[in-house]
Amino acid sequence: MYTDYNESKYLKALSEINSDEFEERDWLYRNFNLYKETLNWPDNLWPIGRSNLVKGTLREKFNSTYKEILEEFEYSLDLKSKTLEIKLSISPHAGPIISDDVGPLDL
Repeated sequence: MYTDYNESKYLKALSEINSDEFEERDWLYRNFNLYKETLNWPDNLWPIGRSNLVKGTLREKFNSTYKEILEEFEYSLDLKSKTLEIKLSISPHAGPIISDDVGPLDL
């Protein structure tokens, strides 16, 4: 069986999802370069999935999980620099917004 040299990186990234401190947006940014390794991304064109993403592998699981989480956000890809920008928005899984400048609540 073929094992990708980054297999441990995919496992590490996927295991971060179960952490109590998991923040989707941060995770997406931290793992964007790893995600790009699962794509074909020609210069100045949209990325496409690799034909060698074998169903059931950690690489394929990471790719599909990354896309699933990314689609929860409004984002853009810079085709020239091959970078990701995530717009500030609230994920459906995000907790409440807490601000330091909120006064006491009247009950």
